[in-house]
Amino acid sequence: MGAMKTTMSPSPTSPGTWQTRVTNINRRHCQRAVPMRVLVLGLSRTGTNSLRIALEQLGYTSTDHGFAATLENTRDCEMWLAALRAKFEGTGQSFRRSEFDQVLGHCQAVTDIPAACFAAELIRAYPEAKVVLTNRDVDDWQASVMQTPIPQIYSPYGAFIALLATLCRSHSRWSRSTFILIFERFYQGFAQNGKAVYQAHYKSIRTMVPKERLLEYHVKYDPFPSGNEGEVTQRLIAELVAVEARQAFRRIAVAGLLLFGGYFTWLAMAWVAT
Repeated sequence: MGAMKTTMSPSPTSPGTWQTRVTNINRRHCQRAVPMRVLVLGLSRTGTNSLRIALEQLGYTSTDHGFAATLENTRDCEMWLAALRAKFEGTGQSFRRSEFDQVLGHCQAVTDIPAACFAAELIRAYPEAKVVLTNRDVDDWQASVMQTPIPQIYSPYGAFIALLATLCRSHSRWSRSTFILIFERFYQGFAQNGKAVYQAHYKSIRTMVPKERLLEYHVKYDPFPSGNEGEVTQRLIAELVAVEARQAFRRIAVAGLLLFGGYFTWLAMAWVAT
């Protein structure tokens, strides 16, 4: 009998529902609360969100993912951006276990980027954790990433909203810079070097991790839950940008009201004084 496709509960980051997981936690004040048990170090668009959902259903809570940093607790990108700048630009202190325990201390498992950009560091920091590599055909993978999320990250509208978020000091103001740095420094320019970086990334992990500690999974295998199709991801990104836009315009409106309120108060006081 052929393998049957597994059904599953809705993704924790499904369009229209992810807002229920939104928090505003400064991870700099956190420490490890649960043991780190699983490091899923495959790159984005290799089934990482599906595996995140499966791990959480198996009781590995919480499980980190790129969606956690961009949708759920956007302040995570504050620390991830610092970690990326330290690694690729030599700015600030490189992350060790103590820093990873801050940003990931609530997690029993990690998947996806930004975490996968620190594969060697996480493997050293958590020698007790099992390592999982999700992978797929490299040409299919490159085409998938070129379709989603690169157009969304580099869109002019997204850049405009990110600028507003920065000016308004929104908690999401680090998100776009985090992922642009990943695509420009970790991938060394995705269109030109993405496939080579992908292959080197997987080769280095296979070299570092003993076979008894490593599990590899190819997304073509069945059965496996599906939780991050390109269309769904595009909808999630569109919802995120819409939320950021509303927050930015709301802050601008409040600032404008305060400014005009102060101006008219000053006029009234000047009129009374005369």
